Amino acid sequence: MRFEQLAIEHEAGRARQAVFGDICGRLLGHRLRLGFVPWKRVGDTTIIACACPDRFARIRSGLPESFGACRMVVAQGNEVDAALVSLRHRRMVAQAETRVAEDMSCRTWDTVGAARLWLTLAGAVALLLLTAPTAAWAMLTGWAILTLIVNTGVKLAATVIHTRRHRHAPPIRVVGPHDPRRRPVVSILVPLYREREIAGRLVKRLERLTYPRELLDICLIVEEDDTLTQETLSNARLPAWMRQITVPRGGVRTKPRALNYALEFCSGSIIGVWDAEDAPEADQINRVLQHFDKAHKNVACVQGVLDFYNARTNWISRCFTLEYATWWRVILPGVAHLGLIIPLGGTTLFFRRAALEKLRGWDAHNVTEDADLGVRLARHGYKTDLLPTVTYEEANFRAWPWIKQRSRWLKGFLITWVVHSRAPLRLIRDVGLIRFLGVQVLFLA
Repeated sequence: MRFEQLAIEHEAGRARQAVFGDICGRLLGHRLRLGFVPWKRVGDTTIIACACPDRFARIRSGLPESFGACRMVVAQGNEVDAALVSLRHRRMVAQAETRVAEDMSCRTWDTVGAARLWLTLAGAVALLLLTAPTAAWAMLTGWAILTLIVNTGVKLAATVIHTRRHRHAPPIRVVGPHDPRRRPVVSILVPLYREREIAGRLVKRLERLTYPRELLDICLIVEEDDTLTQETLSNARLPAWMRQITVPRGGVRTKPRALNYALEFCSGSIIGVWDAEDAPEADQINRVLQHFDKAHKNVACVQGVLDFYNARTNWISRCFTLEYATWWRVILPGVAHLGLIIPLGGTTLFFRRAALEKLRGWDAHNVTEDADLGVRLARHGYKTDLLPTVTYEEANFRAWPWIKQRSRWLKGFLITWVVHSRAPLRLIRDVGLIRFLGVQVLFLA
């Protein structure tokens, strides 16, 4: 059954489609996961195009009574996806940009009011510098010293507690294969942007994974107007367990928006995120799944360790490597031991799908969507565990890209702090006083 026929039928019988079109929209997420789409009505019967015939009984039991009797025709998965997108294109784009609730998103931030506030503060500082320069410099220096002391204190405490616990920790066991009877489908989201040669190298890196290919769902996410990456992927020979998801144009173009859009197409119960240049350890997915199996149900996220494969390129890359080694292997585990909220990294993240959907995915308007998601996980009572499985990526080794990257991080941390501090008493109720103070140190200071 080809979906060229679906297009003809849809145009010829638009009124007939409208009878159940709105109901289809509400079932969008389930249809994408289960691989089906209502095709047409024949009398009192609804014809269901299905890519997974073995799931049809489950699909039929979940459909509204208004669909009447249901009959199945078999279709290919990519044809079902294309039909779904054509039917509910605008709804999916809008949902990708507004999944997170308004009170937890920065999209409702009053940018005009914020700009006025910052201009007022800058004007007040400038006026103070002109009228009382000694007092102004004393205040600014005092603030800088205070934040430096607080930051250093937290990092020192994290280092001490991690060193003590690491000294008495049992040796890490070599993890064997995951129990084949309990292996779930794992979907990995890999956002790509303006990639010229990454496809071939990415395939070679991911082919080293030991997880069964039939249970891997690697989703390569590409923007609709990124013709360079689309051409690169079209010239690459992607294996059957890797597929391209094209994100339509919208009001914003950000990594979290692309992740939200692609989440609807994922088939796995575990959702992972890697970057285009990542080279994960071969047994990483097996180790993550074993950790989820043994962990408490409130552990919704597992964060791996990031390292670099180009540490010796130049002085900047060496400094970057030292910083990452300190952060991922010492300070962040110490922060976790202190019971503070863990600001997530942008890659080597694995989520229980149910928890990620309960949090409504990523904030499409936040430039550090990972750190923001770490705070929202804690606010909803979920826990993030750190796992010593390493993903290697490319360190920034040029000055200007490093400055832009670091500026984006600082901007995102400030935005995240503003979003979650709009109602400080509610934040204290959600995470407790100690974690609230940790947010002030990790994100503001």
